[in-house]
Amino acid sequence: MLVRGCSDLSALRERIAIPPSLHGRWAAGRHTPRGVVGFERSPIELVLWVPVDDWSSVASTVGPEGPDTTIALHVYAAREVAAAQIAGRLVEGYHVRVTGPSYPADVFEGGGFSHGRAVRVDGGLLVGLTSA
Repeated sequence: MLVRGCSDLSALRERIAIPPSLHGRWAAGRHTPRGVVGFERSPIELVLWVPVDDWSSVASTVGPEGPDTTIALHVYAAREVAAAQIAGRLVEGYHVRVTGPSYPADVFEGGGFSHGRAVRVDGGLLVGLTSA
């Protein structure tokens, strides 16, 4: 379920201290619309898309590129912000699997969102964050 459609990163800066040099968009999704009886509501997942022209500037802002890794992102939120970049990728349930060089994601964490994960894909950086 999509919780919030595509929005500019500037709208998220009120809640998370995203470096001002980074621009892009974000969306949010949840696995279930309501909690199941006896269980808490599922966490909200933010997906950020940061277009990148100069990867050296990203490395100086978020940290160095790491090894290739596969991350899972909320599929509906990812489609909202980066449909072209995730087209044809494996979808399992509510997640799309994205593989690429990893980047530190802790600069995106805050405001109740953690468990950051970020990978480089064609044209930019895809970042996933999960609410506590």
